[in-house]
Amino acid sequence: MPLRSARHSGTEDGALGMALEFDASPEPGQTYSAQVSSDGGRTWHTVGVGLKDPTVQLDRHLLRHSTDVRLRITTTNGFSSTTAETSVAG
Repeated sequence: MPLRSARHSGTEDGALGMALEFDASPEPGQTYSAQVSSDGGRTWHTVGVGLKDPTVQLDRHLLRHSTDVRLRITTTNGFSSTTAETSVAG
């Protein structure tokens, strides 16, 4: 299921909330994994695994001093997976 967008959903306790929007409704049992890169995709930090809700909390310290933040989302139903990346404005 392709990721359409990741939009800001608020800031709380130093974390930037991101709401994930997909091209289709999630399948039963679908989970998400999330990684963030603050160097344009050269290195990645895992920020969530086995997420059931289409939201991600990003530690703002990971985004500090960066102008090229990327978010990588992998969705899986246990048999197949899809990975997509999008830019994040810190």
